[in-house]
Amino acid sequence: MTDALSVATTVLGMSEKTMPGDIGHLANDGLAEGQSIWDRMAALICNRSLDLRILMDAHDRRNRGFVEVATFRRSLCYAFGNQWIELGMTSKEFDEICAPYLSRRPTATGEPEAYIMWQKFTNDMQEYAEKKRRSTGFLDRLKAVEDRERFNAILSQKYGITDFELRRAQGAIKTRLLGYYKTLSQAFRSIDNDRSNSLTRQEIRDFFAKASQVAQSGPQADTDNVNLGGVSDKAVECLLDFVDADGNDDINYHELIDVLMADDITSLAPGGIPGARKPKPPEDKVRGVPISKIKKAQRVIRERLNTAAKSITHAFKSVDQDGSGYLSREEVLQMLRTYYILKYVDFYTQEERGDVDEMQVHALLDFVDSDGDGKIRYMEFARVLAVDDLVGLLRGQKQKANKRVIA
Repeated sequence: MTDALSVATTVLGMSEKTMPGDIGHLANDGLAEGQSIWDRMAALICNRSLDLRILMDAHDRRNRGFVEVATFRRSLCYAFGNQWIELGMTSKEFDEICAPYLSRRPTATGEPEAYIMWQKFTNDMQEYAEKKRRSTGFLDRLKAVEDRERFNAILSQKYGITDFELRRAQGAIKTRLLGYYKTLSQAFRSIDNDRSNSLTRQEIRDFFAKASQVAQSGPQADTDNVNLGGVSDKAVECLLDFVDADGNDDINYHELIDVLMADDITSLAPGGIPGARKPKPPEDKVRGVPISKIKKAQRVIRERLNTAAKSITHAFKSVDQDGSGYLSREEVLQMLRTYYILKYVDFYTQEERGDVDEMQVHALLDFVDSDGDGKIRYMEFARVLAVDDLVGLLRGQKQKANKRVIA
């Protein structure tokens, strides 16, 4: 049998990686000309009574069922023999037939190429050639390749990254967190500065910016290719789209862990689309503060007072010196300073501490002081801190105000 690969590489001036279909003057009218590479291979297998399972077995010396890409290319050439040139396979078509049978994909720069599962390939190819039908395994593998190609197209168009960069960001974040802490749970609690049991995208960005000693004041400020040791912010943003799937900027522990520990992150995206969340409608605001930030202040104040002051009642009464049952806004702010809830600058370190700012507090107190008399009554204060639906409460107050105006 003629060594078709040797002929191609020496006589025709091709390299080992060049495929016959890449050379224009090798165009011919072979079997199934113009059809897909799968159909052209099937036609030659049937016409020449080839059995790829036997012909390609000799190159798997350890009988492992998989070989390197270069070995697979050479083995395929030998299997088709004199028909290799007639097959006219291009490099693009070679990549197409390899894709469903890759054993793995590199996850870091410098890692070796994936292996090709040649036994699965030959079994699928022989069944297709002999029975003219695709095996279930082949269809599943082909669908996985198509999904990955569609996913990569979306990544490129929407984020300007590849799936390799996304997986690298996933690994880098997990490695960085476990480098600082023993468990991901401990890492989560450390990033959760306000102890709200949830994280925002900004808190996650700030953690890595601080770890890299890079100042960051905005979503994409001064951290590109720095905060994760070479991982771009575009990849981090894409990863956060997976974590914050519903787009509410309220990331809980399980959402973060599910993404970081996923073997195949693409499986977490609805329809293979990262960040497939619906655009959020404009948020209601009070004093220019979004409801989401007011809700965060509400949750932090409630939990901190119940923990540090034993109860909201105890904290309130400790400030209500005259026992009137109400406080002024300034007295509420003083109470929050007492329990280190209100943000402040540490005199010694000059670092900002505390969890909520004054504007968040005033916006929250607007729910309590709905009549605007400046008196914050304990019962109403406690009720607002406990209410689940601040948006509903805000709309109810607006409706009452409108009725008063009409009356």
